Amino acid sequence: MKEDLRVIKTKKAIEDAFISLVEEKGFENVKIIDIAKRANVNRNTIYLHYSSKDMIIEDLVDKVFTSGIVTLEPNAYLKGKYSKRNLYELFLKMFTLIYEQIELYRIVLTDQNLSGYLTLRLKKVKSFVLSSLKPTFKNEIIVEYVVSGVFGIIRNWIIYDKGSIKENVELCCDLVYMNMRHAQY
Repeated sequence: MKEDLRVIKTKKAIEDAFISLVEEKGFENVKIIDIAKRANVNRNTIYLHYSSKDMIIEDLVDKVFTSGIVTLEPNAYLKGKYSKRNLYELFLKMFTLIYEQIELYRIVLTDQNLSGYLTLRLKKVKSFVLSSLKPTFKNEIIVEYVVSGVFGIIRNWIIYDKGSIKENVELCCDLVYMNMRHAQY
């Protein structure tokens, strides 16, 4: 079922207002009435789409995470097509997608009240990667190390503006390629 264009525009205005307010004030200090004023909508309009500000961030993070996984098609890179060039293409797509939503990623990474959303997504990434490997202790450790390392590179890039996209993509490729070749498929 296709969503009404007015609904799409209203939700986008609410989400944009939410992100900018969290950047300015922090998640804990943002109130629904603040979001309504910034989005130029009635408070009840927000409740029509979201039950709370927690649902706004949940929806945003889920939307970005789900669309990213679908767009990246990581299984193609993890099964059969495993090469440094393919990893480079995967990470380049990933960093480009992140850059398109950099404000959202920045608030999720920097606001302590939002760390649970990140922890849950990282767990999903680890499970997803592990699902394409043999279930061994060694693979669990490798995936934990690799995902944590890639996350660290992304975190430093977003929060501290460390390196260009190209430099960070190359770092991720090196990290993953060196370690995943020891994993058991």
